[in-house]
Amino acid sequence: MTTLQVRHLTVEIGSAVACHDLSLIFHPGEVWSVLGRNGVGKSTLLCTLAGLRPATAGTILVEDMSLDHISRRKRAQTIGILFQEQDPTFPATVLETALTGRHPWLSLFEGEGETDIEMASRALEQLDLDGMEQRELWSLSGGERRRVDLAALVLQQTRVMLLDEPVNHLDLHYQVDVMGQLVHNWQQDGGIVIMVMHDVNLAMRFSDHLLLLFGDGETHHGNAADLATEENFSRLYGHPLRRYPANGQHFFLPA
Repeated sequence: MTTLQVRHLTVEIGSAVACHDLSLIFHPGEVWSVLGRNGVGKSTLLCTLAGLRPATAGTILVEDMSLDHISRRKRAQTIGILFQEQDPTFPATVLETALTGRHPWLSLFEGEGETDIEMASRALEQLDLDGMEQRELWSLSGGERRRVDLAALVLQQTRVMLLDEPVNHLDLHYQVDVMGQLVHNWQQDGGIVIMVMHDVNLAMRFSDHLLLLFGDGETHHGNAADLATEENFSRLYGHPLRRYPANGQHFFLPA
């Protein structure tokens, strides 16, 4: 089973320090939410964990091997990332875009085969996109496009899933039911899920661990149940939040 580890990690972008001297291990089957104010460096941290930008200091390890020493192909087979926004460079259909998730598993001169197309059809059906395979991306709504990107991530079959605002553009049904099912499936398969989230209550619904970015490099991390306090969240967002019980759960709302 794959583990992802950071040792003494410092990540900076401009004058913002997302984390300083951060050390922790992400274990198989864990679901993490990264929370913090706008501009604190959440997306930058996610891109650093994916190996798409260098860390200021420290090391990222996958199964005790430095990410810098893992080939791009192997990295793409191990770590998948869903960006906050994706603009298509070239005209493409829904099916063609979903099938990009299979590329890390194909040889350089090998195209998608019948098995890959069947897998794509199942993933698109899972995301309620069946029957839309030949639609051009430009013709889709924001929510439909988001689900196409999620289908591509499903098809990539990685052990580590990095998701930047995965519920962007999704209505409540897809936020709660479909996204919840995807996260559950990844967790049950022993994957590691790390999500940048803005909605505290959705983060608490999906996650068992939290990584809080307070700014200037300060971080707290651990079990969601331990870190989800009025004090932590109020300081995190610079606004008082109150915790309210409802249906056996707790929700945080502005005071």
